[in-house]
Amino acid sequence: MSFIDFASPAVSLAPAPRPTLARQAARFGLRAVVVTTVAAQLAWPATRLRPLQQVDGVNVSSQTAAEATATLDRAYAAGQIDIVNQAGELLLSVPLDSPAIRLNLAEKVEAATYYPLWQRLVPFSWLGSGPSVTTTVTVLDAAALGPVSAEPADARVVQAGGHFAVIPATMGYQVSPAALTAAVESAQVVPGETVQVVVDAKTEPAEVTTAQAAQLADALNEHIANGVTIDLGGVTFTASPAVLASTIEVVKDPSSGELVAQFDASSVLNAGLRNLAGGVYRAAVDTVVTRDASGADVIVAQGGDGQQLDLEGQLDDIENLVLNGGRSHLTAAVAPTPAGTVQVFDEAGLAADLAAAYPESTYAIYAVDMADPAKTLAVNPDQVFTAASTYKLYVAYSMLLAIDEGQVTWGSELNGLTLEACFEAMIVESDNGCPYAWLTRYGFDYVDAQVDAIGATDTNIEHSNMRTTARDLAHFLTLVYQGEILSDDSRARLIDAMERQVYREGIPTGIGDEGTVADKVGFLNALLHDAGIAYTTHGDFVLVILTDNLSWEAVADMTAMILARW
Repeated sequence: MSFIDFASPAVSLAPAPRPTLARQAARFGLRAVVVTTVAAQLAWPATRLRPLQQVDGVNVSSQTAAEATATLDRAYAAGQIDIVNQAGELLLSVPLDSPAIRLNLAEKVEAATYYPLWQRLVPFSWLGSGPSVTTTVTVLDAAALGPVSAEPADARVVQAGGHFAVIPATMGYQVSPAALTAAVESAQVVPGETVQVVVDAKTEPAEVTTAQAAQLADALNEHIANGVTIDLGGVTFTASPAVLASTIEVVKDPSSGELVAQFDASSVLNAGLRNLAGGVYRAAVDTVVTRDASGADVIVAQGGDGQQLDLEGQLDDIENLVLNGGRSHLTAAVAPTPAGTVQVFDEAGLAADLAAAYPESTYAIYAVDMADPAKTLAVNPDQVFTAASTYKLYVAYSMLLAIDEGQVTWGSELNGLTLEACFEAMIVESDNGCPYAWLTRYGFDYVDAQVDAIGATDTNIEHSNMRTTARDLAHFLTLVYQGEILSDDSRARLIDAMERQVYREGIPTGIGDEGTVADKVGFLNALLHDAGIAYTTHGDFVLVILTDNLSWEAVADMTAMILARW
């Protein structure tokens, strides 16, 4: 039998202590959060992706399926599939937004949108993601992927912004449509990135590689980097790198198959050098010889050598610079122009006859034998006159030179007309508007430099102050006759217009039935001038007569007096 030992310590039967108020509140809050989260998850629209949802690293949180698909489309669109051969050389690229392929983005979004009831009952399951589906590429149109074959294309060197740039070579290849389709569909694409897939292809390399073209382009850019400066004393010509680049064309040598640079002096470069030539030029002065009464040669005036720019040599220097890396600062190459000996006609007799016939008048005469230009007949040949309309011969030269160099065409506009119509009016009818329009557009100094460059150094083309000499006009017409300064077509056009000019009372009347004359007159106040080429039974010669205070009848009579001595 057991007994209770009342002497033993008593066992406490008091209730357990109650939780504190804070602990009760925390438990209640946690239950409330869980309940609220589950309630929100149950209420979340089935058409939207979960908050914080990402698909392939692209944030599509809370978007509808349509919105998420569009977001993925944009993300993938920046990427592409590069098709390479076994050596890793690029054959072609397929953008991921190409209509020739389809990505299973809608299916991926549909899978990610899946949020079943059992998951919604799991607290905080909204922090997770839906099922993941691998991105696949399906070819819809194999023909639209790109060419299954291509010829190799050589690398090229081209001008770009005043320097030389390289257009890379491309590999020639041939691949079957089935192999191309399989390669594209095997790509493991990533949003916005370029992935490579290898295809079994037959390839053919370009003959000129990108590296070869780059080597040539780098060398040319180095050669032209500082431009070129040519000077002679205070006269300077500078060509920028862009101008030098315009003189080079890079072509493929058909015999060697390599790229080579060819030099072609452009019109802008030549125009600049012609301006320098005008500053360098010093005319040679011929020794004048006549015969005395005994038939012995007598020196009337001792001449001297001149100088001119060695244009061909200067262009050789520039060619060496741009092709081989020569010096960028050059001294103008000057070539001497030897003086000749001129056998003059009976100038004294002519001068005496003219002085007796026109004692109160001012005049200058210069005639040159085209069979022997050393033979001349001159009276006051270097006296400077206001040019009147004879200056239009120099403007005509400027126009024809622009035609020859390809700067303008006969259809170009000038003074509201075509250049062809303006040229015709200026020479045949002595129109004033067309030459003034040309000088205004291109500059009086520009034409003056062109005239200086051909040796008419006592002529000045200045606004309201055109001046020339009989010698300069005769020199110009001699160059025209000889075909020295214009193309055959331009020379023929000028002479034809001069033959048809309407003012014929001067030199043409003096020549009469002895021949024909291609001339240009000038008349201003008391000035009457005539400059032409005479084709006569005595031979062809250039004749210039400049007068002040005389008549056209006097000009014709002077012509007859000269013709009698020819």
